Amino acid sequence: MLLLVLPLSAAADEGQPDGVSQSSQCVALVDEVRKENKKLHRELRQIKREIALLNQNLEEPGLREIAAGIGYILGLCGVAALVATRRQGAEER
Repeated sequence: MLLLVLPLSAAADEGQPDGVSQSSQCVALVDEVRKENKKLHRELRQIKREIALLNQNLEEPGLREIAAGIGYILGLCGVAALVATRRQGAEER
């Protein structure tokens, strides 16, 4: 959170008492802090949306995972074919 601090004596109006000047300065500071909070809230909301989108994209399988899955399946089919071929060769003997 950004906090703005101004010297009280520097911003005091010459014709007004210190209490009035300080209270108006406090009101101005509170307004600035509220504006900054709203701005940071909007930015944080946008960042949260982007993080959620990135997490959603990471959950979906990519091309690499799809190719690995197909390779795994073909490998299992190859092992099954090898075992079946060896069984047929053993039965023929």
